[in-house]
Amino acid sequence: MRSLTLVALLAIPAQVAFAQQPAAGAPGSSLTLEDAITTAHRNNAQFLQIRNAVRTSESTVRQAYSALLPSSSVSFNTLYQQGGTQFFQGVALGGGNADSRQSSYRLNLNYNVSGAALFAPRSARASRDAAEADVNSQAEALRAQITNQYITTLQQQAQAALQDTLVQTAAGQLELAQARMKVGAGTILDVRTAEVAV
Repeated sequence: MRSLTLVALLAIPAQVAFAQQPAAGAPGSSLTLEDAITTAHRNNAQFLQIRNAVRTSESTVRQAYSALLPSSSVSFNTLYQQGGTQFFQGVALGGGNADSRQSSYRLNLNYNVSGAALFAPRSARASRDAAEADVNSQAEALRAQITNQYITTLQQQAQAALQDTLVQTAAGQLELAQARMKVGAGTILDVRTAEVAV
């Protein structure tokens, strides 16, 4: 009981410390360019659709190779007939007295190859390579788009910070103009000009 209490007391500070750590996507944490690109690759529907085309192309390649394999079938049949008299709707039919056993086995192996089947794997591989190139192209286009949006956002944030600084400077100029007017070193025109700047 004593060790259980000790473990519980040690676990509580660990939970509190873990809960105080900011989450990766929590407000206030900054999103890096690589995080934004990774998120776009994971969630962009058009990119995921193009990437899914690679899987379809890979299955087409496997199907083209499977067309080159031979086809085979195996069958086994056995028949047993007991000898003696057989009755059909109450009438006795004569039959043989000996038991009869028959069995048959069959193994078929077919191999058909056409020119289309021979060239299908090459065509399927080329289609798969084209699908992979489409994925790479779309990934780079998405990367460029996200990078442009990220840079635009940073520029807008910098512009907002600059505007905040300019407002603070204009407010300081207004206070200075009001102070000058109180001591008689400024005019009401200076104060009004400073108010317009704010």
